[in-house]
Amino acid sequence: MWTLSARSSTICASLFLAPGLGLFLAACSSSDASVGAAAVPDPAATPVAPSLGDACTTSEDCGTDLGADLGMVCLASGRCGTATCTTGSCAEGANCFLLSATERTCLPTCDAEHACRAGLVCEASGACVAPCTTASCGVDATCVTDSGLCAADTAKRPSAAPIPACDDVSPRDCTTGTSACSKLAAFDPKAGPGYDDYPINGETTANQWRSFAREDLQMIVKWSTALVACRAQHWAFGNHAPLGLGDMSEADGTIPGTSRGQPGHPAGTHVNGLDMDIGYYQTTPADNRLRAICPHTENGQDAYHCVSAPNSLDTWRNALVLGAMTTSRRVRVIGMDGKVGPLVTAALPALCRDGYLDKTACTRARSLLTYEETNTGAGWFQFHHHHFHISMSSAAYASTPASFAPMSEGQALWRSSEPRTSIDHFEGISGHCDIQ
Repeated sequence: MWTLSARSSTICASLFLAPGLGLFLAACSSSDASVGAAAVPDPAATPVAPSLGDACTTSEDCGTDLGADLGMVCLASGRCGTATCTTGSCAEGANCFLLSATERTCLPTCDAEHACRAGLVCEASGACVAPCTTASCGVDATCVTDSGLCAADTAKRPSAAPIPACDDVSPRDCTTGTSACSKLAAFDPKAGPGYDDYPINGETTANQWRSFAREDLQMIVKWSTALVACRAQHWAFGNHAPLGLGDMSEADGTIPGTSRGQPGHPAGTHVNGLDMDIGYYQTTPADNRLRAICPHTENGQDAYHCVSAPNSLDTWRNALVLGAMTTSRRVRVIGMDGKVGPLVTAALPALCRDGYLDKTACTRARSLLTYEETNTGAGWFQFHHHHFHISMSSAAYASTPASFAPMSEGQALWRSSEPRTSIDHFEGISGHCDIQ
């Protein structure tokens, strides 16, 4: 699936080799013979760049000369690729992506403004890759021939055994009373078993000012992500990385961005530490930070929702963490994209049946998980293609949380008395629309 090859058929061209990126072609003007003239190769003699993912026995199979310049070797899986990489280690214009659970390689990146070169497709992960084949999508995905991209396949699910007991994970529920459980505090520690509260949307490592949450919300997130890390530890698919945490509230309980004069979410959400944006578990990127997990542009414009099936979504881990979260009676609602919701709800029964989740998860998920497949005005249709949103009940701990008619981020936007009548209000502002 990881083909990255190029051959020049242009008489006047310059070829550039960037370590870890592959072969790049820059055309030059035939009217200016001085531009790149010394570097123009003979097209007939130009070697074809080795293909990432090609079968190999030794590193020589990956190209004795050109392959060496690209830094390509024969990986343990018998495929050509760069020897290794880490997040942030690739050259400009590339990121580190997974070829398998243990193999990483640098690939060129793409987005709505930067298309892949001819012959490659842009994954939701932001990697330029060759179109998929029936054998290239992994154990929990299928190849969509129209787009050339992989999509989750709920018919391929984790093995029913063995399932770790995971009795030593952190407690799920806060039991120390309303005052302590509703206390707003910085999410701490910043990283733990199964989660990563990394700096996002203008935060720094020294000042994560958008990352304050109630104690009960912190506990349910820590417990559920630790449970996934434990129970899914033997699953052959996915990147096995911790789950990235996004916007919560500011230290005074206000919407993230308020102290900078740019509240990044609609009025009524992300206040008092009751809400949190959380990334999706993914299959291709090397981490599970907040990013789009699906194509989300229409006619060259960002639609702010998945416009086709997710192609880097780890369906089963997302179903596991969301199902686990719904077992807490403190959870009010969890919203996600309309292309993600059907996949998650289709996977939940198998996880309950096989013992990965308590059967109450599948019962409670019917009322706690929400999404819109079309824009019905409920407010969940947009802005959840790069994260899901969990909201806690603010009811006192002396009583049982009441049944709810959940208000989504979108509903708060449309119902607000403030003059926020379109998504334009949030475009370019970190938080609701844009993850930075």
